[in-house]
Amino acid sequence: MSKKLLQASVGFAISGLFLFLAFRSIDLAQLGAALGQVRWVWVLPFVAVTLAQMWWRAVRWRVLLAPAKDVGPRRLFGPLMIGMAFNSIFPLRAGEVARPLALAKTEDIPFPAGFASVVLERILDALALLLLFAVVPYVLPFNPDVQEVWDGRRQFTGWQLNALLSLGMALPGAALLAVGYWQRKARPELSGATYLVGGSLAALAALTFALQPFDQTRTIVLGQVYELNAENFRAMSGKLSLMVGVLLGGALSCLAPPVRKIVLFVIERAPLLSPGIRGFLSGLFHKFTDGFSSLRSPKAVALACFHSLGIWVLGAFSFLVMSWGFPEVEMTMAHAVAFLVITAIAISLPSAPGFWGLYEVGGIVSMLVLGLVPATPEGRALALGYTMVCHFFQWAPITVIGLFYAGAVHMKPGQLDAPEAPK
Repeated sequence: MSKKLLQASVGFAISGLFLFLAFRSIDLAQLGAALGQVRWVWVLPFVAVTLAQMWWRAVRWRVLLAPAKDVGPRRLFGPLMIGMAFNSIFPLRAGEVARPLALAKTEDIPFPAGFASVVLERILDALALLLLFAVVPYVLPFNPDVQEVWDGRRQFTGWQLNALLSLGMALPGAALLAVGYWQRKARPELSGATYLVGGSLAALAALTFALQPFDQTRTIVLGQVYELNAENFRAMSGKLSLMVGVLLGGALSCLAPPVRKIVLFVIERAPLLSPGIRGFLSGLFHKFTDGFSSLRSPKAVALACFHSLGIWVLGAFSFLVMSWGFPEVEMTMAHAVAFLVITAIAISLPSAPGFWGLYEVGGIVSMLVLGLVPATPEGRALALGYTMVCHFFQWAPITVIGLFYAGAVHMKPGQLDAPEAPK
C-alpha cells in the first residue's frame, strides 16, 4: 500500500508541476479570448472521431485475444472503455488492470491472458508512435529555432535541506510504524518487518537532524532547466525506441521454447517458495505467455500492426477536426500527426489521473515547435486553449461511457487487484 501511495503521490506532484508550467506564462484574459473564438459545433465530430478510434481499438484487441477466445468488438468495447475511464480518474494507470479484470468478468478470459494482451497492445502503440515520429520530421521538419525553456531550479539553504531530508525519512518511517502496529495481530511477520524499516528510517531522520550534514552557510541549487525543442524530441524518440525494443524482445523471447523452459526451471527450483506458490507462478507464466501467442501468426502480426497505425492516424485526424473549430490554427494532417506524437510522449511520464498537466505542456510545446502558433503570449494562450479543449472533450465522453459500463458489470476501484497467490 505504501508503495502505491508513493507512486500516486509522485504522479500527482509531476502533474502539479506541469500544470504550473503550462499556466505560468499564460494571461488568463488572452486564454479567455482564445476560447471565446472557438466554433463549438466542431466538438461533436471531434467526439465522434475519438469514439471511432476507441471502437477501432476494440477491433485490434479482438485480434490480440484471438488465441484465447474469439470475442467480437461490440463485446470488447465495454471492458476497453472501463480501462480507459479508470485511467482517467484513478492513479497508477489503474485501467491497465481494470480492463483485463472486466474482461474476465464478462468473457471468462483468464486475467493473465487478458493482461498480456494489454501489455502487447501498449508495445504496438509505442511502435506505431515511434514510426510516425520518425516519418513526420521528413514530411514536416520541426522549426529548429523554436525552443521552450522552463527553469525548474530552486535554491535551498543548508538548514532547509537538512529539514527536508529529515522530514522525508521521518514521515514514511512513522507511516511504517503505524502499519506495523495496525497489523501486529493479523500479520505479525509483516508487522516485524515494518517495525524494523520504519524504526530505521525514524532513527536516520533523527540522526540527520542532529548531525546537520549540509552546511547551513551555503546556498544549494537543486533541480534542472527543462529545454524542449526539436532536437530533444528526437533524442527522446531514440530512448523510447530502445525501451520499446527491449520490451518487444522480452515478449518475443517468452514465445521461444528454450526461454520458457529456463523460466519454468527457475520457478520450480526457486528456494524459499512453497509448492503451492511454485505451481501458481508456473500457471501464471503459462497463461501470461499464452497472451502473446497471437504473435505466432504472421497474418495476425501484420493485422495488429495495421490496426495500430490506423488507430493513431485516426487519433491524429481527430485533432485536425478540432483545429477547424479554431479560426487562427491552420493545421494540416502532418501537423496533427506530429501534435499527437509529441503529446503522447509527454503523457508517457508518471502523472495524475487523466494526464492533466503533461498533456497541456506537450500540446503547447508541439504547437510552438511546429509553428502553428507564434511564440508570443497570445500564441501560447491559443495553444493552451486548443489543447485544453481537445483534452477535456476526449476525457469527458470516455470517462462517462466507461463508468456506465463499469456500473453495468458492477466494477469498483476496490476490485483492482490481480489474483493472489496461494500460501
